[in-house]
Amino acid sequence: MVVVMLLVLVASMLVGCIKVVRKSEPAATPAPAGQPVAPPSGAPEMPGQRPVINSFSASPETIYKGQSVTLSWDVSGATAVTIQPYIGAAQQVGSQVLPLANSTTFTLTATNSAGSTKRDVTVIVGAPLAGTPDLEVTEIFVRGDVVYYKVANRGGVESKGGTSKLYVGNLEKSTDYLEPVPAGQELTGGFFKYSFEAMGDVLEVGLHRTQVKVCVDVEDATKESNEFNNCLTAWVGATYEFDFVKYAHIATWRSGGGVLKWPMVGGDSKGAAFLSKYVLEDGRTYSNTLAMYPQRVAFGSIQGTFGAPYTKQWGLEGGTKEVELPPDCRFSAKVGFKEGATKTDGVTVSFGIVDPSGSIVVLKSMKVGYDRMVDVVEADLGALAGQKVFFVLRVEAGPNWEDDYLIWVDPRVYQE
Repeated sequence: MVVVMLLVLVASMLVGCIKVVRKSEPAATPAPAGQPVAPPSGAPEMPGQRPVINSFSASPETIYKGQSVTLSWDVSGATAVTIQPYIGAAQQVGSQVLPLANSTTFTLTATNSAGSTKRDVTVIVGAPLAGTPDLEVTEIFVRGDVVYYKVANRGGVESKGGTSKLYVGNLEKSTDYLEPVPAGQELTGGFFKYSFEAMGDVLEVGLHRTQVKVCVDVEDATKESNEFNNCLTAWVGATYEFDFVKYAHIATWRSGGGVLKWPMVGGDSKGAAFLSKYVLEDGRTYSNTLAMYPQRVAFGSIQGTFGAPYTKQWGLEGGTKEVELPPDCRFSAKVGFKEGATKTDGVTVSFGIVDPSGSIVVLKSMKVGYDRMVDVVEADLGALAGQKVFFVLRVEAGPNWEDDYLIWVDPRVYQE
């Protein structure tokens, strides 16, 4: 009786219980051998998988000589992308317009840790369209107060006359009318009696290096086979340079002992600056040098403030004024101690500017010791282009002032 009751109890507990059986899913079908599976555009590199070139094309693939082509590309899973010739390193996705003179095969190479993938595209360049002119600005140069430019007609027929324009800093400065250019010939035009200074620009032609642009046929009077070569940008004039040795005698000199008057002598306990040839700690003889001796006290200093020279009246009264910096300037100098200056415990040399507010801004500062070598001091002034500044050279002694005979070799600001 007990056994029967237990069997009934167990049977009642099983009522409503469901056994779930999970059906197996079919295995994914592998990709065919040798066919890479492209990850989504911009996806990170997958271990063991080479980059995938989703697309690489040229539009159009056939052009006339002097026309331009647009290269476009889309790559996935690459850590480096290069396109040769002309482009070099590139992003994974991009495009670029290129003028071509000859048929060219471009090669895209996409690389990651698993290897490289390459693809080529060829652009065919034919002769210019018969009966179509093509004006190209080939050269810009300056003679006196005239900016000249040369224009060649690469097409098969004569161009029409048209307007040319001169730009400085992307601002229009002058115009010229260019006569019709015969097919296959070259003409020279000019922007006459033009002075960069008179037009309100920072630099004068022939004195400092200036970037200019000349565009021809700006009103599109001539319908050309190639409209992308009607402008040319070039640097004209000499590069800018400020030689600190040349202007040391008109600089303002100070030390902890007060104002120092040029000329000075090395034995002055207040400090001194002067010019000469020197044998430095590396055993070599240097010219175009500026010696700066700090005041003969612990942590003594000497500082020179340099500006551009000018004459106030009738050439009798001189002084200095702020320097207006052109683009792409750098400061450079070598520094070292006189040979035998073994007692020095080192100095700190600094190069800086006095900004328009009158504050000294240090652009480069470094510790220099007597180590039988000369050191290089450099500073990039590119961010100061267009500003009016004075330059500052400074030398600061350490606890011991003895033998702090610091020499600047060829200190200058120059335009790259």
